[in-house]
Amino acid sequence: MSPCTPLRCGLTPLALGIPLLLTPIAGLYADEAPVATQPISIDSQGEHYRYRLFMEIQGEEMYWTLTQGPDLTLIHPEEEYETRLGGWEDLYVGPPLDNLIHRFDAEFDLLVPAFGAEQTEPPLEFEGPFGRLRRVDAVDVHVTEIGETREIAGREAHAYRVATVTANTLLEDDANEPYHGLNHGTAWVFEDLPFSPAALQPSPGLLRMAIAPGVPGGLEAYYLDKLIAAFEPHGMIAELELRDFHVDADNLEALEGHGWDLEQDPSLGQAQGESFQLTMTEFAEDAQPLDYATLENSHIVDAAAIDYLKTPPGMARRLDVCPPLPADMPQDALQAAMEENASFRGSVEGLPEGDVLGEAAFGSQEDDFFGDGFLLTAETYLPSLDRAACLILLRVGAGLPEPGTLEVASGEAAVEGTLEAYFLVGDVSEPGEIVHVAVGRGVSGEIRLDEIENDRVQGELEVEGQVTPLDNLNDTEAFRMQGDFDAHRVWDQVPTRR
Repeated sequence: MSPCTPLRCGLTPLALGIPLLLTPIAGLYADEAPVATQPISIDSQGEHYRYRLFMEIQGEEMYWTLTQGPDLTLIHPEEEYETRLGGWEDLYVGPPLDNLIHRFDAEFDLLVPAFGAEQTEPPLEFEGPFGRLRRVDAVDVHVTEIGETREIAGREAHAYRVATVTANTLLEDDANEPYHGLNHGTAWVFEDLPFSPAALQPSPGLLRMAIAPGVPGGLEAYYLDKLIAAFEPHGMIAELELRDFHVDADNLEALEGHGWDLEQDPSLGQAQGESFQLTMTEFAEDAQPLDYATLENSHIVDAAAIDYLKTPPGMARRLDVCPPLPADMPQDALQAAMEENASFRGSVEGLPEGDVLGEAAFGSQEDDFFGDGFLLTAETYLPSLDRAACLILLRVGAGLPEPGTLEVASGEAAVEGTLEAYFLVGDVSEPGEIVHVAVGRGVSGEIRLDEIENDRVQGELEVEGQVTPLDNLNDTEAFRMQGDFDAHRVWDQVPTRR
């Protein structure tokens, strides 16, 4: 463990046997802006409706309260029934959000897609059950009026037959085998009320389980575009009952000839799993409008941007690094102690700017189950002691390195064995407090390891990257941090991902 220093006294090492798992975040490239915010324009003038949706799956009840405005619908999972499948946070959806559910991040006033994968279109290859490689080739949605009516939540609803046909290919070594999936059932709609895409995606989990079964990450928007185009002309969805079927090509053709009426010949499809039913239980007109004042001041970003913003502070919290300055030590004494005991000496160009002093620490692990990793941190401060610049360097896939050079990389270059760099700037002008003012990622650079022992690593580093002030997310600039370090071991376990 590290010796006692002005910053490290009292630091509690991570407990043995408790690994930290790092969630991988999207790649960053030197010529790309890591955060691109997009303003939102919302039509708030018009009718607002409030209704309640219910679904039961394997004895588990889920309820959502929805407030539907002219442009956006708020999906609120009721607290008493919050589940992983049904969700536990409010979501917004509508044309200003490309009809994809978004969550509101109050820390940055941002609307973030609930589907984290970058969206694309077929053909898309993916790994299915049992590791078998598959490909989605096309999706077609058929919505056909049945001619029946019934009352739902006190209103007249009209019945429509629904058939979502997915053309797939099972990719084998010797041959490719085409097959089809059919999600079939009945939709009941209020034809005199406007459509909202909310009922098709009350949560990410329900879309993947019931409404677009097995949809691979990255095709959610494609599936929803097809579903919305088929449902939107008919009105507000009051009930959906769907079941997944396997059907061969000949039977699919026969089923289409029957107008997608599976009841005429149930042998045409083989049911896969249980039936899902989403039902409106309550409906009210003249609902309270959404909080448009907050929404109209927010911006839209992609999921990679919010990961970029939140990962450096999250890493710092997990590792207990980038601390505030001690509150019980006079500034002149702290400056003298830092100058005498500094294990990192260098400089930062960009944000912040100037020479820096601080402490370097490292950790490593080699574990057959949790994986191997190496971590190096530099917690540094400007001479004025009002700004902190913290660098976290992480290598996944290999433990304590040999003397030599390790490269910093990001994007496609950030393969196993290279270093990922996280950068955090803090305001430490108030003793005992730190306020994060900027975050960043390294895109290039290296660390040169001259001497390595089990409890000590000595060398030099030079990292270049991008840093974004948190009070102006569109003002990303370059940073460069360099210096010499004499790091002592603090961690016997480090973040890894498998």
